Amino acid sequence: MASVSYTLRALQAFWRGAGFISLLLVVSSTSSAAVFVEGEDQADIVLSAEGEPMSSALEALSEKFDIEIEGLEYIEKGDPINGQMRGSLKSVLSRLLRNWNHVIVSPTDDPGAVQKLMILSTTFGEGKKPAKAAVAPSVDENGQPLP
Repeated sequence: MASVSYTLRALQAFWRGAGFISLLLVVSSTSSAAVFVEGEDQADIVLSAEGEPMSSALEALSEKFDIEIEGLEYIEKGDPINGQMRGSLKSVLSRLLRNWNHVIVSPTDDPGAVQKLMILSTTFGEGKKPAKAAVAPSVDENGQPLP
């Protein structure tokens, strides 16, 4: 009987441990992933993120390449970043901010580099909307209906 009790306690301890491990796995799989920036030169970088906010990606780029960012508070409502972008820092920033009103400032001696990023407003959109078609007037200059 003592061996059965010992075996039962061992099984209980095992399941408690297995439950703890599975809880750790669930917690680690639900935590947010980080933003990764590869490359030491602004000319060729790789930005990787899964479900991270735009602000996290921009902050990671700012820290890595020592660029100043103004207006970061304006992009809170943007879509999360998913995937990988490769290119120059300037081209990656342009793609990230393609629907935001922004300015990329470059030093005068290196126009391909990025010195500062300014996000100008909270306006977020899908680019320019097509112009409305012109409608022919239905009245003349005196307000009389046209034939």
